[in-house]
Amino acid sequence: MNSITFIASVGLTLTILLGILGLIHITNDFNMSTDQSYVRTMVQEQNNQNKDVEILNQELTKPLFGNWKVEGKIQNSGTSQIRYSVISIKFLDERGILLNSSSTKLNNLKPGEVRDFEVDYNGKVDPDSYTIETNAV
Repeated sequence: MNSITFIASVGLTLTILLGILGLIHITNDFNMSTDQSYVRTMVQEQNNQNKDVEILNQELTKPLFGNWKVEGKIQNSGTSQIRYSVISIKFLDERGILLNSSSTKLNNLKPGEVRDFEVDYNGKVDPDSYTIETNAV
């Protein structure tokens, strides 16, 4: 019985360590509903400011250790290079009130190129939803 306990504790320790190092993705999305996902998608489509920049997917996640963040993929769907693109996220509470905003930038996005993006949330209250907006030059 002691060997089973030892193996289980080693496995748990490795899982936690790999999660801290970011080598595995452990999330706590139990409070994100399908309705919130639908609303986020609608808002994202309305807020996409540049027709040549397309958000392919995005997700609000919270790693087991760390802050909430929006992760996704962006694509240059145009025919010319985008020198500079900004992805802005507004994190909202359950009433739609702004909690915090943050952004990230991408440089030199070639036509057809797809890149990952990540925008961290540094607020004190857990966000309930978010809006996403892109601008590109």
